[in-house]
Amino acid sequence: MLESFMQIILDTLLLFSIGVAGWLVFSFLKLPVPGILGTMVFIGALRILEVDLPFAPGFISPVVQIILGIFIGSKITRETVKDLKSLFKPAVLIILWTMGIVFIFGYSLHRVSELDLFTAILSSSMGGLPEMTILSMETSADITTVVIMHTVRMMLTMFLFPIIFKKFMSGQAAALHPSGHSKSGKESAGHKERQRKVPQFLAFYYHDFQAFRKKLKNLFSSKEKLFSSFKIRGVSIALAALGGYVFYNLGVPAGGMVGAMVFIAAASIYGVNIKAPSSFTFEFLLIGIAITISDNFSRETLVMITSGELVLPVILSTVVVFGTSLLVALLLGKITNWDFPTCFLAAAPAGFTVMTTLAIKYDKNPFIVSMLHLGRIMSIKLVVPFAFMILMG
Repeated sequence: MLESFMQIILDTLLLFSIGVAGWLVFSFLKLPVPGILGTMVFIGALRILEVDLPFAPGFISPVVQIILGIFIGSKITRETVKDLKSLFKPAVLIILWTMGIVFIFGYSLHRVSELDLFTAILSSSMGGLPEMTILSMETSADITTVVIMHTVRMMLTMFLFPIIFKKFMSGQAAALHPSGHSKSGKESAGHKERQRKVPQFLAFYYHDFQAFRKKLKNLFSSKEKLFSSFKIRGVSIALAALGGYVFYNLGVPAGGMVGAMVFIAAASIYGVNIKAPSSFTFEFLLIGIAITISDNFSRETLVMITSGELVLPVILSTVVVFGTSLLVALLLGKITNWDFPTCFLAAAPAGFTVMTTLAIKYDKNPFIVSMLHLGRIMSIKLVVPFAFMILMG
């Protein structure tokens, strides 16, 4: 028992060490979302090279979902709940688009490529990768193809969003400060001086670390503060874990995150003091997400990609799904007046957890993004299995 527990700890430390290395390298290269992409590339490459790496321990996924639920739930207020009715039209639009892509485009992809019908439909489904993998196992669909198609779309989304966000923020900054001077000379000089003390690519994370260290120093300044903080965080984690457990056992998609979010939001609205994890901790959350995604990489994945069999399906899927998702994002902006980054995240053809995480990272509304993605996943989980049951007779 003790040996098994120690092995899990060692496996976790090894995977997170590789993930941190990928995060630092991608930060140095100034590539987008380094915590996720750096980890995926480093661990994925080692798996493809058949290096003997452990798979992600089972506790990582539920822990990640619960922490995400705390992040989202702590931002929900009574005003947010009142705005739920405003999500009806966006949800209908998202679900109609999702069903169109799954069945109309999925069938078309089957007709113009060598993919069988089940593989084409599941490859086009914009639900969570775990759900699509399970459905693949229950049918004659090619699991490797489904994983590759979903992974390509997810990685492309993660590369594109930071570019879109940066362009959007640059436009806002230019509108607010036409002269291009948003800070005083003294502030800019002080900022540059602080950045010289650490490598430029780590300046952002250094700032987070300094803020985290300052909080710790303040926290340990008195026993009363320390006890109060542990009590608040303990209550937050206990509520989130309970909510995650309940919703997971009810079979809700991403039940750990949704349950934690609902329980934390309810407690927050009721007046319970809730404490969300720090932004510095959030970077390790990104690494944890990428570690679980990287379990889908293998030598078989590389063989399938290099064989050329998936060139046509991948190109068609990427162009059609991304083109329509951008169109849906523009329509969402028209009917809701949300900013484009939020609309893009809500309509992005990638994973529920990843898109919600990006919403938190870039300070967009994670509640809106998570609710619309939840509606999309639930519609797929309800409709696709019944459609397969009919197709299979």
